[in-house]
Amino acid sequence: MSDITVTLIRDEISPELQRIARELSGAGRRRVLQVLGAGLVNLTQQAFKDASLRPLPWPPLKYRKEFNAAGKRIGIPLVKTGQLMRGIHISELTEDHVTVQPTVPYAIYHQLGAPKAHIPPRPFFPVTENQQFTPLARERLDAIFRASVERILKS
Repeated sequence: MSDITVTLIRDEISPELQRIARELSGAGRRRVLQVLGAGLVNLTQQAFKDASLRPLPWPPLKYRKEFNAAGKRIGIPLVKTGQLMRGIHISELTEDHVTVQPTVPYAIYHQLGAPKAHIPPRPFFPVTENQQFTPLARERLDAIFRASVERILKS
């Protein structure tokens, strides 16, 4: 068996790749992260009403039941006032990361549950227990990322 040797003869990057690298560093990367953060905010808010974005189904309400005039149950858990849903926002944005979080302190108890308070988990962030985006959220965020990079590169 012979050894394989690789020798670098040229160390060049095309002008187009240099431009792309420049555009996606610094402010360009920050713009991509801002768009991704806004996309995650939107997906998280949608997850309150669209179960396909959630990592787990929500258990039904046990204690408080609201019905319309026809006797049909109305309302969705965690959406009565909408404060939690509307409070999802970008709390930090740099050239290296974006942080999305809720503004209300009780959000963690709904996301993860609070057994002592008899609150079952009703996760609204489209993220699994293993810290992975749900498949639909990943697909949508990938599309947002691609579109954002294409816009930056076309400018």
